[in-house]
Amino acid sequence: MYMLKELVNVYFAVGLLVNALLFIPQSIRLIKSKDSQEVSLITFLGFLLIQFGYTCHALVIKDKFLFYGTLLSDITNFQVVWLIIYYRIRKKRNCTNEN
Repeated sequence: MYMLKELVNVYFAVGLLVNALLFIPQSIRLIKSKDSQEVSLITFLGFLLIQFGYTCHALVIKDKFLFYGTLLSDITNFQVVWLIIYYRIRKKRNCTNEN
């Protein structure tokens, strides 16, 4: 039973890491294209709010794996949200300056 518990813990930790890493390609795409029109701000903001709830829950139950894993996901997801907002504001300013 101990071996099964350890396997589940490793699987859980790897899953948290992979979840955080999945936001990085979107950040790279946004940085390269400098355009966020094709990306849903509502979706990524929703992910961020839900994950932040998991992070708070992890603090309450004192689960270090869950806390650090969701915190890493919060950081990478926040980067996507920030880039979406940044490029949309930048595009608006450029359009306003041209007119």
